[in-house]
Amino acid sequence: MMRALILVAAAVLAGCATRPPSSVAEAPPKNIIVMISDGAGYAALRATRLWAGKPLAVEDPAFLHAPMAVTQLSTRNQPVPAPEGLAQDPELVFTPGRACDATPVPGETPALYGLNMRYPNGFQGYVWNRRTAPDSANTMSALMTGVRSYTNAINVDGTGAPLRTLAQAAAASGRAVGVVTTASISDATPAAGAGAHAPSRAMRAEIAAQMFGNGRAVVIAGAGNPDWTNDATPAARPTYAWIGRETWQALKAGLPVPPANVRWTLIEEAEPVRAMAAGAEPVPERLAVVAKAVEGTQQYRGGLGPSTDPPFATPLLAAQPALADMAVAALRRLEREPGGFFLVIEESNTDRASHANNLGRVIEARLAFEAAIERVVAHLGPRMAETLLVVTSDHDHLLTGPEGARVAFQPVEDRGAGVLPGHRWLGNGHSNLPVPLFVRGPGAKRLLAATDGGPVADGRAPVPPAACPVTGPVLDQAAVGRALLALVDAPRR
Repeated sequence: MMRALILVAAAVLAGCATRPPSSVAEAPPKNIIVMISDGAGYAALRATRLWAGKPLAVEDPAFLHAPMAVTQLSTRNQPVPAPEGLAQDPELVFTPGRACDATPVPGETPALYGLNMRYPNGFQGYVWNRRTAPDSANTMSALMTGVRSYTNAINVDGTGAPLRTLAQAAAASGRAVGVVTTASISDATPAAGAGAHAPSRAMRAEIAAQMFGNGRAVVIAGAGNPDWTNDATPAARPTYAWIGRETWQALKAGLPVPPANVRWTLIEEAEPVRAMAAGAEPVPERLAVVAKAVEGTQQYRGGLGPSTDPPFATPLLAAQPALADMAVAALRRLEREPGGFFLVIEESNTDRASHANNLGRVIEARLAFEAAIERVVAHLGPRMAETLLVVTSDHDHLLTGPEGARVAFQPVEDRGAGVLPGHRWLGNGHSNLPVPLFVRGPGAKRLLAATDGGPVADGRAPVPPAACPVTGPVLDQAAVGRALLALVDAPRR
């Protein structure tokens, strides 16, 4: 069995290493922006479009589109030595036949995380997608390193060995590095995006110390504030779950953070971020925005649980900076560097709300993400010609139309603009369904060749209403990561 797994791994990696054809050769981008709407698959996009009553920002003709598979190496949650640690589990590899299998399956499956809920099994495709679902740590790490890994891994391979990241490559190429999120700063997606390394995403304090102390990033923005609750009220006592005591005290005092001994300007208020985004205030040399929330901005206000409330039923907190403002403030600092920049922007709340089976909050978060896309493009203006913009998700959630338990992969139902679409959640965990990838700018066609050895996507496919059925080429997340690294490493004229 072990020999078979090793042979499968070798075959998969050999296929992933297929070089893009010469027909997609392009000049490398000066700037690279990767925008992640965490957990937002095709169903979440459709629900947002229907509620808003208009096309999404990513449906602008300037973007090319293709679906992307999010296969992980293993469902283990810790590293093991080679060769087992590097072997691809063949049961996890995406194929349309597995993912979209419409064979009925009776019975129910329990909710995750100890919740007292159950969901219909529905169909074999649902069962497979739940069972093989990756997490944000290994999916974002695959995109940032070009290598698949196990559940919880932050930029390490299956043995726990550190991998070269896009943030490292960008800094080595003379590009400035930044990461912006609505999650806690040391959560999985921003941690991987900033180039941290950890065998487990649970090592949050250590990850935050790396992010602030290794001297790589010049902008880090998000939540994780030990001194505040998620409702922007002072905490009874500090919570150092996301940023450790020593790191936080250094940031607050303006002291150097080891080992690179870099000093940060800490901003906790929303208004200075808005002013920097508007150009009314200068952006400091090293900007740390740690909003007044411990787990994430906006999403947990007033609590978060299963709900059919419409978007914005609970008013937004004015004390929290908008994702778009944090993104543009980051750009105003990064664009000062003559060598260009690499920026990761994450809207985490699409994922948190999906775990809670709360479609209204999913739509809220995706609208904030759409606003950030529009602001980024507008701010860069003519400089978009030298900027590769990648807009995608790290993984999906199993969201269907209202009859999805008996109609396989039924799209969410249009009930008119401003009305919550008809829908049904078929789980409260992740899914292994492919996610949409939208790209524009120099290097876009290189990414559309990252199909794990299969045919090359042409980028003109319309955005489907649901992830299944799958037609046409499907990109591979790790192969897209390798293509991004190749673009960063490519000589610039």
